[in-house]
Amino acid sequence: MPAPSTSQRALKEWRIWSWSALLGLLLIPAQALAQGVPPATTQAGVPITALPEPFGLFNRHTIGGPSANVQGTASGDNTPNTSPPVTEPIPQGPAGPNPTPHMANDVALPHLQAVVLQPAGQTGSQLDQQPISSAGLRLSHAPELYKIILPYIGKPLTFQKMHELTGAIAVFYRQHDRPFISVTVPPQRVHNGVLHIDISEYHLERITVHGNRWTPAWQIRQTSTLSPNQTMALTSLQTELDWLNLNPFHTADLIYRPGTHPGSTDVDINITDRFPVYAYAAMNNQADRSLGRFNWYTGASWGNAFGLGHILTYQFNRTFMNRFDNHTGSWTIPLFGHNALQIFGNYALSHPTSNTRDLINRGQSGQVSLRWLHMFDHIALGRNAGLDGMIQVGFDWKNTHSDQFYHARTITLSEADTAQFVVGYTGSLQDAWGQTQINNQFFYGPGGLLPNDTRRAYEGIFPKSSPNYVYDRLMLTRTQNLPYGFSSTTKVTFQRASKNLLYSEQLMIGGMGNARGYFANTSFGSNGNAVSEEIFTPALSLLKLAHIPTAGQPDSNKLGIFWDWADNRQVRHVGTGPRAASLASIGADLTGSLNRHINLTVDAGIRLRRIHTTELANRRGTFCDFQIVGGF
Repeated sequence: MPAPSTSQRALKEWRIWSWSALLGLLLIPAQALAQGVPPATTQAGVPITALPEPFGLFNRHTIGGPSANVQGTASGDNTPNTSPPVTEPIPQGPAGPNPTPHMANDVALPHLQAVVLQPAGQTGSQLDQQPISSAGLRLSHAPELYKIILPYIGKPLTFQKMHELTGAIAVFYRQHDRPFISVTVPPQRVHNGVLHIDISEYHLERITVHGNRWTPAWQIRQTSTLSPNQTMALTSLQTELDWLNLNPFHTADLIYRPGTHPGSTDVDINITDRFPVYAYAAMNNQADRSLGRFNWYTGASWGNAFGLGHILTYQFNRTFMNRFDNHTGSWTIPLFGHNALQIFGNYALSHPTSNTRDLINRGQSGQVSLRWLHMFDHIALGRNAGLDGMIQVGFDWKNTHSDQFYHARTITLSEADTAQFVVGYTGSLQDAWGQTQINNQFFYGPGGLLPNDTRRAYEGIFPKSSPNYVYDRLMLTRTQNLPYGFSSTTKVTFQRASKNLLYSEQLMIGGMGNARGYFANTSFGSNGNAVSEEIFTPALSLLKLAHIPTAGQPDSNKLGIFWDWADNRQVRHVGTGPRAASLASIGADLTGSLNRHINLTVDAGIRLRRIHTTELANRRGTFCDFQIVGGF
């Protein structure tokens, strides 16, 4: 057996680090929301309130989760925070031993007629007198490799040129997602100028798990798709890390070491985990004015339910005026092969206030949803760019009651069912300057699947709405690195529908993270657009700046200035007012955390446009949003 090459000796140990992946897909807002602030004559659907998403597998950084998002994004905005591309091992340089100086210019072959690339341990043959042959190798980019080798054909081959040739082949493999290889020239008798070169691709030998305290090793191995004897590519390793890190109760790193046999590599999955139960409570002012703007919620998540790695979450929400109650739950079940099943739903009751004396509004809604999710393999787009993503297919059932009473007399009793199919994609594109997050959801409600899934039932909830609709909602978020530690975030939301939708499917504008400076749920529309641009300072400690001593980890905060714009409208105009509602604001915000247990978001927006929906919104001014969360 030939002596190990430089590449073989250099492949000792390296680490591939990754941030925790996030592909937020839990869409559980309050259902059947009303457009604008409902006047006294508006039927009361389930009230207008902005709820944080319950903590689950694919919303790791939701405020209220074990690791809170302090990067300047708003809570519950469905923007995933995915891992950056896995970097290659440090380039090993040309493969094969460096020729000694006195032999570098010695001629090894007077005339190189052809090159045969062959798997190590096998003897390849020249095909049809071709100058380059590679039978038995997986070469999807063979023409590019041939361009690298052809300049050496038909010329004398010195030992230095041989060294450069094997090195160029190794670099080619490394640039095409297969860095775990060794390129060597085996001992041989050269006939007719045909040079045989061995390509040895390293195989996985042993898989071990270390560092896990609360997560069983068998569970980590089962979650992972790594298996002995498999070859390793950078894209598959990136996908593996993303999948292992989806559970927010642990973080995984992969450590590679030489195996006990030549051409083999051992993998150690290094786990950092925490106690798999998380409880939190919070307060904000993001409820609708008719319910009482101040809103509180509490919840808990079990990160290793039934000892199987499932995630169970429950959350209860209520306004301080006791006019709104909402129960939300989710169950995430990891499956084999980078698949998962997600079941979630909610049940809500509301009693909005009325401007008409003795008029009583009541709303009730429920939802049960199912999602199948699949993470596809990481796609490398060069050395510093890559695409990650997850597709989802599912079904939603929603039920809405909207009732009004005057004294003891019933005015309206309305009920509608929504049955819709969902196809979506959530992913991120990373590059050297930042990250672009993509969330696109397509919905189709055929109608007629349930007793109240009819045009008449729909129009009892919202005018000129009907089933047999389609709509698409696209959300893009671009995070850009700026000089001196500053950063910027650009958000774009776009929704288009074929018909007027029920409140639960319409796009809300106004409130935290969307047209700040206006009250939450200022306007709803079946079609809508929103744009936000914000610049953030580097993370800083306000307590340290104020010379206030703190125990444990100090606070970490980001200050931002923003410009928001949004508008929406119905497909078919409703009422006699303006057809569209447009909002615009500028302002500043603060997003921070203290000792990893308390997270705070505060913003103040100055309204630049008036809107007709309410007297309060029809004048310029400033409004502050806030949310504070404590979790353990």
